[in-house]
Amino acid sequence: MLVLERPARLVAWTIACSTAFRIAIAVAGLDFDHSEAYYIANARSFELSYFDHPPLAFWIIWLTRTVTGADALAILRGPFIAMSIGSTWMLYRIGTDLFDKRAGAVAALLLNLSPLFTISFSAWAQPDGPMTFFLLAAILLIVHLEGVIRERQRLIRWLGVGMCLGLALLSKYSTVVVAFGLILFAITSPSHRRWFSEPGPYLGAALALAMFSPVLIWNWHHDWISFGFQGQRAIEFEGINFLSLLETIAGQAALIGPWIWIPCIQACMWGFGQGPRDWRTWLPSVIGATPIVLFSIISLWVSSGGHHHWQAPGYLALFPLAGHFIVQRLERDNALTRNWLLASIAATVLMVSLVTAEIATGALWNRLPSSLVDGRFNPSLKGLRWRELRPAFDAHGFTRQSRLFVATTARGVTGKVDFELGSKLPAFCLCGDARSFAFSHDSRSAVGWDAVIVIADDQEPQLMARLGPFFEKIEPIEVVEVRRGDQLVIRLHLHYARNYLRPYPTSPF
Repeated sequence: MLVLERPARLVAWTIACSTAFRIAIAVAGLDFDHSEAYYIANARSFELSYFDHPPLAFWIIWLTRTVTGADALAILRGPFIAMSIGSTWMLYRIGTDLFDKRAGAVAALLLNLSPLFTISFSAWAQPDGPMTFFLLAAILLIVHLEGVIRERQRLIRWLGVGMCLGLALLSKYSTVVVAFGLILFAITSPSHRRWFSEPGPYLGAALALAMFSPVLIWNWHHDWISFGFQGQRAIEFEGINFLSLLETIAGQAALIGPWIWIPCIQACMWGFGQGPRDWRTWLPSVIGATPIVLFSIISLWVSSGGHHHWQAPGYLALFPLAGHFIVQRLERDNALTRNWLLASIAATVLMVSLVTAEIATGALWNRLPSSLVDGRFNPSLKGLRWRELRPAFDAHGFTRQSRLFVATTARGVTGKVDFELGSKLPAFCLCGDARSFAFSHDSRSAVGWDAVIVIADDQEPQLMARLGPFFEKIEPIEVVEVRRGDQLVIRLHLHYARNYLRPYPTSPF
């Protein structure tokens, strides 16, 4: 097979094909979910940190928009797609340095065969891409520490590890669990306990903390609200629920891709079976298992709320080990492994193609029996642009009007509206559970202005009760229908609200 004979060529093809796919869906404007629009909208405001995530991804979006002056999805995603190329290459290098080039090539392939990593973590403008990039950079530097004897060189490497972990922490809080896994590895590996007697790890940790300081400063000024919000997800006790644990495991398998999840778990169990005597298998096993086991156990007493990607850094660390595990079987000419690898490539290409086509056309949903779809929300609709909104605003002259803002009553709608109109009009979420919008989009500056309220069908009946007391007068304008071909996606009701009387008591959660 190509993976055994020419691993570097396999990596090059992996990078070329996956990057071409990500650029294509960016140019097509498919965003797959409300979440990316939420990040892009909040990045209009430069802050030291943000409510539900550290700031690095927001900073990248803000800087890209500032430098280019563009709001096009393809441009805003550019840095994140570039980081996915670096992540694939670094994973290849980690697998190569731990085992050999063939293991590295398979590890890079696994990353791009996993639906979660090849789409969400690599194609979207959101925090997971930078976290992946800098975690892999930190792991690569740790692997390169082996064999470095000179104290000065080791110190420089440790500072590099600290810098990369600091940047990963600036991307997502879950990085701290990976750092804890690294400590567990040093404790359990006899040949690496010497790390605790070196100055490098402590100086690296101090550097990581210093780089994380913007988050600490922001939280200090906001009563530690971000840490409280994230921490409560782990400590709230809802009773022991084994079904929740099974749901979490099934959710991980679905996001990672069952065809990737199974060999990762097999490789991890095999790595633990090898024990700490071989640090090359022990390192990815311990670092990988730590977030997987921890977040899975937490689901026993508190629901994950569908956040099955929290364990993703663990699988990221397991890919090199899984690559080595798979190569060993290919070397023995294991037909099952060879067929599995070919089927995995085909399954990923087929699944990604079907999902992309479904978001663009809705062909599959439209052909399902009415008994299965009537009254049910079509999840693919969240991935569509609301392109009809901007022409409607232009036709009424709203985009040329001063002292005017856009108001919505749900943060998912706010992100979508901001993406279409944010460069022309400020968009505020006048709602509870506004998350970062409660801080980055403060409507107090708009008191005395008029507003155009954009509200969906399901929220329309509550409009006057919720927003009526905050405006002098609210009048309906028109209904904008967002369509996918002949299919109605969503009806957006536009209302003109005169004289914003006082700030809406927006709550972050």
